[in-house]
Amino acid sequence: MKKIPLLLAAAGAGLFGQAVRADGLTLYAYGSYRSASSVETASSGSSSITGIKPAPGLDLLLSIPEGQDTRLEFMLSGSEHEFEPSGQGKLRARHLQFGGVKYVEYDQSKGSMYVGLMVGGSQVETPGTRDFQPSASLYGGYEWRPTANLGLRLEARLLGVFFDTDSYIVCDGGCRARIRSGVWSQGSLGLGVGWRF
Repeated sequence: MKKIPLLLAAAGAGLFGQAVRADGLTLYAYGSYRSASSVETASSGSSSITGIKPAPGLDLLLSIPEGQDTRLEFMLSGSEHEFEPSGQGKLRARHLQFGGVKYVEYDQSKGSMYVGLMVGGSQVETPGTRDFQPSASLYGGYEWRPTANLGLRLEARLLGVFFDTDSYIVCDGGCRARIRSGVWSQGSLGLGVGWRF
């Protein structure tokens, strides 16, 4: 009787190993254009923050087969935004998230639409602030598969970082701006290239 859990675990590991060999782990690298939600100015004068500029983003994503049309995914992402007006410093955002993706009408040899959801944590850093907060993202797009090992994704993602409603960010000159509604969001459109191992 004591061997049954070990046998079940071994069988599960064997099935998982077969799934990975059949469909393969895939590593994606994304280049994206990422907007950032505005903030409410909480100080006045020449050092006031009036907005946050869009910026390029870089994402790395590991996709692990979980079923025929579902995959587990882990993402590491980062972007660096300038405050408006210029000269107020920069806001750096780094995200580590995990979740799952579901393919619609999955076709391994051609391409498929997909939708996904992730949760995790984010670091938001400015010249006067460094916060670690929970975050989540909703994303979707289309993946083409020119070859068995190569995948190309066109993807849209909405990402939110959750703050207390009275949280502030601080710029280079000491000015402060409040996060609206306690959620700082980013929207991105990206192109990813994936290699299946």
